[in-house]
Amino acid sequence: MLLLLLAAAWTALFAPCPADAQEATIPLQIERPDTVSSDEVDLLLFQGQLALEAGDLQEAMDKLTRVVALAPERLEGHLSLARALTSALLQERITNVSDASARALAEYRWVLAHEPGNREAQEGIRILGDRFFEGIAVPLQTEKGRRSWEAGLRALSNDDYDGAIRALQAAAEAEPKVPDVHRMLGEALRRAGRPEEALAEMQTALSLSPGDPEAEAAAGALLEARGDTAAALEHYRRAFAVNDDQTEAAQGLIRILRERKDTLSNDDLALLGRAYLAVHDAEQAARILETAAAEDPSPANRKALGIAQFFRGRNTEAAILLTGVHEALPDDGETLYYLAASLMRSGRMAEGKQYLHDALGLDPNDANALRLLGLALADQPGSEEEAIALLERARRAGSDASQLSCVLGSLQMRLGNDDVARIEFQRCLEQHPDDPQAILGLGIIADREGRKGTAIVQYEKYIKLEKADPSVLFRLGVAYLRVGQDERGFETLRRVLEVDTTLAAADTVSDTELLELATLFLATIRRLDDAIFIGEMLLTRDPDNDGYNNNLAMSYADAGKKPKRAYHLAMKANQLRPGEPGHLDTLGWTLVRLERYAAAEDTLKKAIRLARETGRRDLSELFYHLGYLYRLEGRDVEAKEYLTRALENPPTPYLRAEIERLLRLEERKTQAE
Repeated sequence: MLLLLLAAAWTALFAPCPADAQEATIPLQIERPDTVSSDEVDLLLFQGQLALEAGDLQEAMDKLTRVVALAPERLEGHLSLARALTSALLQERITNVSDASARALAEYRWVLAHEPGNREAQEGIRILGDRFFEGIAVPLQTEKGRRSWEAGLRALSNDDYDGAIRALQAAAEAEPKVPDVHRMLGEALRRAGRPEEALAEMQTALSLSPGDPEAEAAAGALLEARGDTAAALEHYRRAFAVNDDQTEAAQGLIRILRERKDTLSNDDLALLGRAYLAVHDAEQAARILETAAAEDPSPANRKALGIAQFFRGRNTEAAILLTGVHEALPDDGETLYYLAASLMRSGRMAEGKQYLHDALGLDPNDANALRLLGLALADQPGSEEEAIALLERARRAGSDASQLSCVLGSLQMRLGNDDVARIEFQRCLEQHPDDPQAILGLGIIADREGRKGTAIVQYEKYIKLEKADPSVLFRLGVAYLRVGQDERGFETLRRVLEVDTTLAAADTVSDTELLELATLFLATIRRLDDAIFIGEMLLTRDPDNDGYNNNLAMSYADAGKKPKRAYHLAMKANQLRPGEPGHLDTLGWTLVRLERYAAAEDTLKKAIRLARETGRRDLSELFYHLGYLYRLEGRDVEAKEYLTRALENPPTPYLRAEIERLLRLEERKTQAE
């Protein structure tokens, strides 16, 4: 029941922002008058809570600030004001985020000081810490305090514990009311082997900031080392209640509770299971939580068991458990996330995505939901822009920035935004120096830009990390050929045959045939400059080969380069092999590039007729060329007809994307008219 009530209380925080919502400002503190009517306080509290439920956050904060001023002993007033401030922060409707988050944190801490186990205040502190305080400087008011604080942190990072203690003691003297200073001083004392002094500082920090999970966990560890496991356990409980990712608290709970496993209450047994889950021991967590959930099938226990099953790879079991939890706790975002992830792992992508959208409806800044939905869309061609938007939001919401950069780099590169992709890949490699996709991405970008030496370095690095991939070997081999290292180039291209035996046996393939394979690959990935280079190499080897002339002509025409040379090559191909529909198509395409539209139309129509007569079914490129020509001539109806027919054959992935782009332009043109 407690979890149900807590979920209901938090629903207001994630209510959708009205379309006409205005930014709110933090109300000024007001002085308490000499006389206060309890009826006035009750009315103000009711009006403030009503405004909060209605989404009028400014009205809610104004009323609830007055409640706190008139009745500072009313816990409900402090909690409601903190809830209103947090709601304004989460909905991005507050003008001063730093002041609002600090005020909300102060209100939650007041509640915990007067009611240490208040779950809503604990959850509020966790949310504020995750979203608004990570990386924010500690608010110090004096120059001495700031200098001493910075010196103490530097010394601590260098394991200079005596220096850290001296500096942080000076900071504490200058800023005695800042809990972070006392906590870090306690940490320095703890590392220096002065446990009693460390415990005193941690307790001071907790008196100033009740429920601080880092200080609670540290105090627990110090008490446990002293032998006072009962007191340590209570500190670990409080730390874990505020932040169930607090590793030190989870490890402390495991050490103490597992020794009493046979005599634990069911609540403590469930707590032990969740602690194992926090340290990523899903097997132990699942075994313990199965027992706890059988005794008490509460939503909290079934949710923890469902998450444990998810991490064990038991996706069906996880989905069944979490579906039931979702029915009991429809506004629990974490349940929605793991339910979605379980379904998507099981191949039920549409259902999973819907649950992710539901999670984002509750909390538009849910980093987990944003990340998973973005990653799901990243695998879908055509959804790159939407995936990028979601993943960038996930990064802003606190998801692992470096890991997301690896994916964002690939997405940006697929869109052709190589400058942005390069930055993302470099960010990725700062934290993950051997990430193969980032290394490959930087190689492909260098390749596209003609920096073949850099491309070679990156490709070689990639194939040392990953299993040799034919597409990378093709790129690497061609790059070696482009820099004049023909022997290395052919040696690399021959390795393609070793990893892809469907192509041919290595000892029966000549260098010329390797170049032919390379041209097929280059045509597929639209590397036209490289295709032209290899095409010229082939033509030098056999100037009267109709295929070489035709393919080189098509590469020049596709690239929009040297249209006259492309035309002469296409003419020669048709002379060498008259009546070949593909060669006629190339000739028509070169005529389009020369802007000889009437001749191009006649040639392309003849190519289509001959292709049909010879039983050829792949007409997509021919239809595309004719549709493209009609579009250039402003013949919109015919252009749309042939571009649509080109999609029906079907075309290659690249050609499909280009045809769909042109059809979208035609549609916009029609709508504009």
